[in-house]
Amino acid sequence: MSASASFRILFFLMVFMVLGACRSTLDLGEGTIFRFEFEGEQYEIIGYNQVEGRDEGVNDLVLREGRTVRLWARDNTQDGFIDRIFEGDVTLSEANRIYLAGIHTAMDRGNYRERPFERRFELLDGFLAFDIISLLVDEEGTYNLFVIRDIKTREVVSIRDFGRDGILDDPLITEEDRAFWQTYYTRTLETGKALGRVRFINEAWIVALPDQL
Repeated sequence: MSASASFRILFFLMVFMVLGACRSTLDLGEGTIFRFEFEGEQYEIIGYNQVEGRDEGVNDLVLREGRTVRLWARDNTQDGFIDRIFEGDVTLSEANRIYLAGIHTAMDRGNYRERPFERRFELLDGFLAFDIISLLVDEEGTYNLFVIRDIKTREVVSIRDFGRDGILDDPLITEEDRAFWQTYYTRTLETGKALGRVRFINEAWIVALPDQL
C-alpha cells in the first residue's frame, strides 16, 4: 500500500463490550460498563445493546467528577465512531481519540467481541477484505460504513459515506486517504450490486438484508 493509504487511523469495526472477569466491567442488565484510564483521567464506555425503538445499540463515552458528568458522548450505532457530544468542552475529533484509546484497552484486556450487523457485504481481494455496512438508525445515523482490513497485518481503516451516495465524505479521514480508498469503495459497491447484495434505491446505496436476497 502507498504511504497515502497508510493505516494512520485504526478504527475497529465492532466495539460491543462484553462481561468478563476483569474488575473494570460491571453488569447493568442490558448494558455494560468498561472503565479505562487515558492521560490521567478515568473514563467509562457504557454499552447498551437493546435500545427501545432502534435496531442498533449505542455506546456512551463518559467522564465523571464526583456526581458531575464532565464528558458525555455517544457512538450512535456501535460502529467505532463518536457521533455526538451531549456534555463537555471537547471536539468530536478529541472525543474519538479518547474513545479509540478505550477500544484498544478493551481489546488488550480481552473485554470486547464483534457485534454482527445484518446489512453487511464483504468482498475479498488478495490480502485485503472490504466490508460495506449500511446503518439505518435515524436521520442522523443513516450512512454506509466502508471498512478495509489487511488480513496479514490485521490493521483496519473505517470510512463513512454519510449520504449513501457512493462518495466517501468522512470528515475524520484526510482528503488524501478518502480519495485513495474511493476507487475501492466504488468497485465494492458495483460488485455487490452485480451479485444482488447491494442495491441502489432512491439515489442511495444500501446493503440488502439476508431475507431480501
